[in-house]
Amino acid sequence: MFEKNLVIVYTEKTKKHANYLMQLISNIKNEPIVAALWTEKDYTSNKAKISSSQFLIFIGDSKEMRAVGEHLTNHYEKYGMAYSWLGKTARLYADPTKIDKNNASDFVSYANEIKETFKEKPLQTGAAAGLAVAAALTPFCLLPGFGQAILTIFAAEALISAKEREKILDTQYSALVLDFFNDGLCKFMDIKDE
Repeated sequence: MFEKNLVIVYTEKTKKHANYLMQLISNIKNEPIVAALWTEKDYTSNKAKISSSQFLIFIGDSKEMRAVGEHLTNHYEKYGMAYSWLGKTARLYADPTKIDKNNASDFVSYANEIKETFKEKPLQTGAAAGLAVAAALTPFCLLPGFGQAILTIFAAEALISAKEREKILDTQYSALVLDFFNDGLCKFMDIKDE
């Protein structure tokens, strides 16, 4: 069995979500994955040295990440969250402006569903082998009560502040990382069922 090398590239806003994905990946037992976290600056400094056998996951939205994602095939898009990949390059990104008072309740239900699926998913695939341990790592914004915080933002008819958009974005990235780990990572990295 060959070792797979992965670099997770993040923006300042997605650092904790990159760390979270790294923790989830570290629990995959049936295929060895050597993963590293890089800032965008690290990636820019080292991209000329990256081999074609290197897996890359970009988490966030920046000019550089949009350029990388330009030709990737979209594999998931919902509530302003999306992931795409082509070959050994993937991108996860979210847009908090896609959540509004009309779909906020549906988004909260969807994020809760992802969280529950994550906790209850049977340990069948390589990625799922880490779920029992990883369930304890659920980010704060997917803990009980997060939904009320999101819904409260939209309860008033006032404009949504930048701070409130950050809360929404944080929740989107938490849900997106879980969804990618549950349903996208094995396909992207060609990790076989045990």
